[in-house]
Amino acid sequence: MAMMARRLGCGLAVSFAMGVACAQTPASKPVPVEERGGSVGTSLPQQQRTSAAYRALEQARYENKLAEQDYVNAEDVYRDAQRRADALKENLAKLAKARDAAKAKESSAAKAYDEALIAGSAR
Repeated sequence: MAMMARRLGCGLAVSFAMGVACAQTPASKPVPVEERGGSVGTSLPQQQRTSAAYRALEQARYENKLAEQDYVNAEDVYRDAQRRADALKENLAKLAKARDAAKAKESSAAKAYDEALIAGSAR
């Protein structure tokens, strides 16, 4: 316990001595922004605005890249859908021709049946 008290006591003494030493140095007063940043004539608020503008630019570039990718993907999907629609339209035209041919065949068969009925009843 005595050893613990000594360690604690030394730590407090060192902390206290450092605090007093730091408080008494002339370097403890605030340093102007121009001296801290290293760039002449640039204030901290200006650096913050510049950083914020750069982050906004990078975010806008990223969003633009995503929008471009989305657009290219949508174009691909549209072209694919257009090809499928064209193929379906072609198929629809073929089916319409087949339907019209079937209707014509049915009409021809109905006419032949009617003629056969008329010929059979006339005898």
